[in-house]
Amino acid sequence: MKESPISLNRLTAICLSAVCLSAQPLNRCVAQEIRILLDYIKSKDLAIEVPDGGFTVTRDEGRVEIDEEGTIGLEDGLIIRSNDGRHLYWHGKPYRGRLEIRKIGDGRLGLVNTLELEDYLYGVLASEMDTKTWPLEALKAQAVVSRSYARHALPATANAPYQMGADTKHQVYFGAAFEDKAARGAVDATRGEILKDARGGILPGYFHSCCGGRTEDARFVWSRLASKDSLGVSDFGSCQTSPHYAWVTSIPVEDLGKALVKLGYDFEPPIKSLLIGRLTKSMRVASLKVIAQNNRAEVPTDKLRQVLGPNWIRSTKITRIARQDKRFVIYGKGWGHGVGLCQWGAKNMAERGWDYEKILRHYFPKARLAKN
Repeated sequence: MKESPISLNRLTAICLSAVCLSAQPLNRCVAQEIRILLDYIKSKDLAIEVPDGGFTVTRDEGRVEIDEEGTIGLEDGLIIRSNDGRHLYWHGKPYRGRLEIRKIGDGRLGLVNTLELEDYLYGVLASEMDTKTWPLEALKAQAVVSRSYARHALPATANAPYQMGADTKHQVYFGAAFEDKAARGAVDATRGEILKDARGGILPGYFHSCCGGRTEDARFVWSRLASKDSLGVSDFGSCQTSPHYAWVTSIPVEDLGKALVKLGYDFEPPIKSLLIGRLTKSMRVASLKVIAQNNRAEVPTDKLRQVLGPNWIRSTKITRIARQDKRFVIYGKGWGHGVGLCQWGAKNMAERGWDYEKILRHYFPKARLAKN
């Protein structure tokens, strides 16, 4: 399929002869659609590849105004839609559905991919798991969990410019780039299936790469959560084959000090000690004791992890901290927040013959599988 790059902010009158205009409103949102923020854009930088079959450009009032230089203003929003159902491309990656330029709350413009929820899950599954080699039952468990996560978020974000990002803050989503038969098969086989809590609400399907031996209660990670339905469980050693099961990282004392300043702590350098503080039921470190020249404090581990980044502190399941010269060496287990589905655990359970329903019952013992 031949693709043609079109720079929409310099779309000429000649290009527009191939554009079909319709009265589709910008805020159109049919049932089970979801809006994913792909990127922040500047009007002069927008270039989208479109298929030979043509594309549609509309605004909320159903028309696009073009100035005498052939320029389309992006500030009021645009919808770009393939005319024949083929993918649109952004930065070389294919996307299902349509691409929309929307105003984001901070005044910036965002490129948003709007598509059917099940189509979105094709891309999520292929981005979050190794669909080429991992067993189908693990993929199906991930499909249900990812669907539940998205469905739980939709009502609260219905009027927002976008409903999720495309990175690890939500669910990793690379569009249709990595879709394959296994990803589509796992989503289709569980179509419409979600996790529900004891009150009949949709349970947010949290998941992470590797729990390090035991998952965590959601309330110990996000105290704002009122739900007590996401409980920590042992994974019976299922995730021990993960390359992230045990890890060690070395943080320069100076970098640690800068991270603490970002969190609002007034520590006069140098930091003398970094010690394990409070522990949760799953033996994760809820807080770290920091001792500096002029002050000492207990710092929430998850807050420090957010500032330093997941490559510095892969999880809060820290087992030991040592001081070596001008660095703190941190030893730990697992990767991620530890709540909900352990992906590596699910992989090994599936390899031992567990089906996806049994995997889900294990990691979400107070939830029930429902379809709607």
